[in-house]
Amino acid sequence: MERKLKELLSVTDDDIRYLAYGIGAGTTTGLIIGFFISNLPLGFALGGVLGIIVSGIYSIYKKLVGTKNG
Repeated sequence: MERKLKELLSVTDDDIRYLAYGIGAGTTTGLIIGFFISNLPLGFALGGVLGIIVSGIYSIYKKLVGTKNG
C-alpha cells in the first residue's frame, strides 16, 4: 500500500510536461475569458490555477489507469 502511494505521488517527467501544458493552456484560456469579462488579471490567475489543478488530476488519473492495465 505504501509503495503504491509513493508511486502515485512521485513526480515524473510526464507529470512536469502535463503541468507545463496545463499552465499554458489555462492561462491562455483565462486571458481570453478575462478579455471578454474586462478583467485580464483575474482571468489569467484563475486560468493558471485551474490549469494546475486539472493537470494534477490528469496526472494522477494516468498513473491509476497505467497501474490497472500494467
